[in-house]
Amino acid sequence: MDRTKYEAAHQLYQGQNYRKAARLFLEAADEGTPLENGMTYHGAGNCFMRLKRYHDAIVVYEQALRDDSYQKRGTVENNLANAYLQNGDLSQAIAHFEAALNESSMYEPYKCYQGLAHAYFEQQAYEQAALAYKNAALDERNPNPGAALVNLGLCMMALNRPKSAAEAYSAALGVEGYNNRGKALANLGMAYYANKDYTRAQRALEEAQVMHHYQLSPAAAEVLAACKQQTGHDETSELEEESTAPDPGPVPAPVWQGEEEGAVAQPAPDAPAADQAPAPEPEPQDQSTGQIGPIEEVDSFFALSEKEIARQSKQELRSRGGVWRWLKPLLIAVLVIVILSGAALAVVRTGFGIPSTNTTISRLFDAYNTGGDYESYWTADTKDIRQQMSALPLPSRYTIDKTDTSAATNAVSLTVTAGSSTKLKFVVTLQRAGLGWKVAKISSEY
Repeated sequence: MDRTKYEAAHQLYQGQNYRKAARLFLEAADEGTPLENGMTYHGAGNCFMRLKRYHDAIVVYEQALRDDSYQKRGTVENNLANAYLQNGDLSQAIAHFEAALNESSMYEPYKCYQGLAHAYFEQQAYEQAALAYKNAALDERNPNPGAALVNLGLCMMALNRPKSAAEAYSAALGVEGYNNRGKALANLGMAYYANKDYTRAQRALEEAQVMHHYQLSPAAAEVLAACKQQTGHDETSELEEESTAPDPGPVPAPVWQGEEEGAVAQPAPDAPAADQAPAPEPEPQDQSTGQIGPIEEVDSFFALSEKEIARQSKQELRSRGGVWRWLKPLLIAVLVIVILSGAALAVVRTGFGIPSTNTTISRLFDAYNTGGDYESYWTADTKDIRQQMSALPLPSRYTIDKTDTSAATNAVSLTVTAGSSTKLKFVVTLQRAGLGWKVAKISSEY
């Protein structure tokens, strides 16, 4: 390994010049042998993660793992799993998170558990996700177990287990130092409401608003109004009086308390940190300053074994139902479609859009060249955005050769210039997105 180039690359990384840093990290690697190159490929992979070039990050992290002498294999496995997660390959992400957990050098396993839980959640494997979030919360090195507990509550709501979700949210509120109490309280209120405990639901939602200044989502606000109808009692004025009194402080933390959340792959010495893999964000739910959620119920919930948790999720039936629950959003959607369709029909038939196809492509290339958020210019159902974008050179300059327009799709032929002279041909297919356009596919003409 070329130590001089490595140190220069590290300085560039610290200065957030990730493109040049990645190039120097790769140049610092010795050719012909994987030994002593783990650190350089680790650093290059972290640069590519910062640049959101996850496919490239996967390639170099795999190279880092070929170095058997590198002491941070657990970190690299976790970073590699995060790269696969961001790239949409959930099976590979799960495999590498589990591999990281098996490495003795992975001294903060909660990070792996959080990434593992997120991958399972994306697969809608909510039982496995719940168990992983539980393990993340139990890890004594976790500086924010409250966040893992709130995500655990989200899994329980997805499993239609509102009682268990409320217990998880209450446990999060009992963690000393947890600073997202307004959101947790709102989530708790939603869980109580699903469990038909309208009084506690109302109190949790109002505490989220009054005591923690949390703005309820439209769904939560609708639930609060329904609770007031059910209980016939408005506790807001009472809560306003309580909020002027000294804060009694959080509930004493249960024995499993750790510290805080983060799915960031832990950096090795001399290697920069990789990007964080975001955990799923639950709908706000209730927990407050000790007035909601018996601690005995919380203890009993965490005393369950993993098999018992899975068994309970299969035995619990839906607490609420009825045709109106499903018919109401359908009727609202039909009404919105009728109103908007007349206004949009003329624009759709002409092939015009706001933003136009040219504007969409221009913004896409600008974001790609600067390391910005280019995924927002793609259709929501596109699964391989990063792989398609990685076919484009960096930086990319382009000219539009031809545009084939229709009401639903536009096909734009581009000449893309790589470097100073190399010219490549691509076709960008765009689909209608409201009154504008979004990219659905980028393919080479060759």
